[in-house]
Parts: sequence; C-alpha cells; structure tokens
Amino acid sequence: MIYGLDAAEFVDRVVTVDYVGRGVVKSLYAAARKLADGPLCGRAAELLSEASVVAVATGFPILRFGGAPESDGLLSSVLFPRWLEARGGCAVIFVDEGFEKVAEVGLKAAGAKTSTLIKVSRGVGEETLTSLVVETGADLLVAVERPGANKHGQYHNSVGENITAYTAPLDKVFEKLSRLGKPFIAFGDGGNEAGMGLIKDAVEMYVPHGEVCRCPCSGGIASTTSATYLVTASISDLGFYGAMALADNLAYRQTLKNMHHAAEALFAAGCVDAFRGSNNIGVDGLGIDAVEAVAAILARIAAREK
Repeated sequence: MIYGLDAAEFVDRVVTVDYVGRGVVKSLYAAARKLADGPLCGRAAELLSEASVVAVATGFPILRFGGAPESDGLLSSVLFPRWLEARGGCAVIFVDEGFEKVAEVGLKAAGAKTSTLIKVSRGVGEETLTSLVVETGADLLVAVERPGANKHGQYHNSVGENITAYTAPLDKVFEKLSRLGKPFIAFGDGGNEAGMGLIKDAVEMYVPHGEVCRCPCSGGIASTTSATYLVTASISDLGFYGAMALADNLAYRQTLKNMHHAAEALFAAGCVDAFRGSNNIGVDGLGIDAVEAVAAILARIAAREK
C-alpha cells in the first residue's frame, strides 16, 4: 500500500490528473470506472502481462498541422514494442498510409528489434483489414489514441472536424475481433477514440462537440466503437505507460531510457504535438521533460508496491 492506496489505484490517479486543463478526464474516468471491477490501468496490466503477440493501432491526424501524425499515441506505441520484446514478445504496429515513415523512425529510436510495422492504405475494406490483423497471430489487440467512428461511421478530431478521409477502420475491425473473443484494450482521452463507445453517453454529455460535430454529418465526435477494456486518462499515452509499469516494472524502466530519444526522432520525422505543433517536443501540450517526469513517477509507484 502507498498512502493508503494500492499501486493500481495510485497509478489511475496519476494518469487522470488534468495536466493540460481539458476539463473532461474526471467525468470520462468516472464513467469508465463504473464498467470496471477495479482500477483501469490495473486490468489493462493483467492483460498485457499475459500477451506475447500484440497488434497495436495508433496514429491520429492533426488537420491544423497539415494532417501530420500527433505524438500522443505514437510515442507510447513505438516504446511499447521495446517493453514487450524485453519480455520475450513482439508487437505489430498498424498506422495509416503516410504515417509509416514516422513510425519506423520512432520504432528504431525506441530500440525495437523484432517488432514490425504495417501500413494501412486509405480506402482499404474492413474484410481485407480484418485478414491483415488476424494474420499477425496477435493474442491481444491494443488501440492508443486511435480515431473511433461515430454513429454515422464518420471520424472526427476533438474540435468537431471530419477526418474520415485520413482514417482506416481499424477501430471497427478491432471491435469485431473482440466480439469474437480477442481481448481488446483501448486507451483514450477525449471520447473520439476507438473504444470510447463504452462510455458514449458520457462523451456526449461532457465533451465539447461530443453530441453534435461541426461537419455535415452532425453526429458528434463521440466514438461508438467499443473495446473489451477501456482506459481513460488525461493523455492517452499516460494510460498506456501506467499499464506497462504495473505489468512489468523492470521492462518499463528499461524502456523509459529511450523515451526522449524516441520523441526527438518522431518529431524530426514529422510528428507534431497536437497543441503546439512541430517545434515543441511533447504530448498534448505537455513538454517531453514533464512527460518523462510523470512516466518516472509511475515507475516508482509500481516498484514500491512490490
């Protein structure tokens, strides 16, 4: 116990601090926690610790920066294979066409050796995409800051703009496979991500543009695609780090050593901070030094529980 809390509860509290003042994490976490039988990062950690081959969907386009991939989601997703490989597993990372070079650079900088990357062409059908995912042999599916379709099958960013033209339906494929028995963990922070369909009502109630978007579809940004398990955090990456820290703290600590280098490589290759663009290395407006500090706190919490 740490300050009267077990490690998983403490980790959940750290990853749900509203570091950048968006004002929605408390409500979204409360809705997701009602569906869980314990701390969100704790359940995700249990599944991660049992997995050997993991398919990861990530990549979110930022329209105001020319459709460049944002750092949230990508940074944790290129670090995760390093963590998984330290445990004898491997990851297969799925990104949309146009994001593959950025992701390749990130994977290399993060120290991944045996994990692979799959580029998904725009306009690919769900049946073809399903076959690609199944062929990986993954025993766990993970989506991190990955767009989720609304009730009209349209994808949106946080300010209500339509990004469907940039986005392959990986969320729908992962949801379908989860209904067939494949565990699917989703990490999100704003309600428009894959997996957030589990708390759609809360997203529509508490998130700007949740119920009504700014595009002609008028269906809101709230995702309707669901996961087996949902982790809500103030920044999606932080939820993933919390789960990794709890699942295998030694591997996580080793992985953290490459975070700064991986972030620098991603930005040099064309990644952007969703709030601050390409000239300020960080995630969702939080500078990389601050991200590293929070990630290190998570490591210390998990270590003290042991």
